[in-house]
Amino acid sequence: CSDGMSDRRYRDTVTVTADGKTVKGCGGAILPAADLTGTRWTFVSIGGTPVAADRPADLAFDGESVWVTHPADRAVTKLTLEGATVSPFSVGAAPKALLLTDSSIWVANALDGTLTKMSLDGDRLGVYSVGEEPNALGFDGEFVWAANRNDGTVTRMGRDGSSAETFEAGEIPGAVVYDGQQVWVASYAAGAATALDPDGKPLAIIPSGNATVDLYYD
Repeated sequence: CSDGMSDRRYRDTVTVTADGKTVKGCGGAILPAADLTGTRWTFVSIGGTPVAADRPADLAFDGESVWVTHPADRAVTKLTLEGATVSPFSVGAAPKALLLTDSSIWVANALDGTLTKMSLDGDRLGVYSVGEEPNALGFDGEFVWAANRNDGTVTRMGRDGSSAETFEAGEIPGAVVYDGQQVWVASYAAGAATALDPDGKPLAIIPSGNATVDLYYD
């Protein structure tokens, strides 16, 4: 069953009849793509208009330099405050999110399902597997949290890449923030924010409106 909106395929077709009205839709587990699995596509134009070769996806500031992700180039760039490029650094496929922790910079590689850890000089310190399509990162002072868009989970791991654990976080999670006591994950499909304790135990699911895409703690 396909819902016709997200192009996702679901295991079950659902029919609900109530008060004389019948509504049909999809439900159950999300199924893997039936066709084109493992292939890669690139947008060349939309409606005849060429698209940009690359569009930066995220920014981070380490106190001296600005870091920028370049998904199409599999790279991150380090810039001075004057705008000069210090150097581009190769990472994984489709880097989408950046996170600064202590003296390290973390990169979420969406198409690899990995996180790359780098020093502030650009040296690669490690590459760690998480879930499907990590696209947002958060930090609670001890652990790095990665929201995995395609499997509705969030992965928690130590700053050295150890002790990785994965927890349910709502369908299409797209943002992670720590408020000093609990971790919040935004679920785009559910229109909600899920609160987890530092051990990954769910505490609450708070409706936040349709298509919740980001979170911020003040």
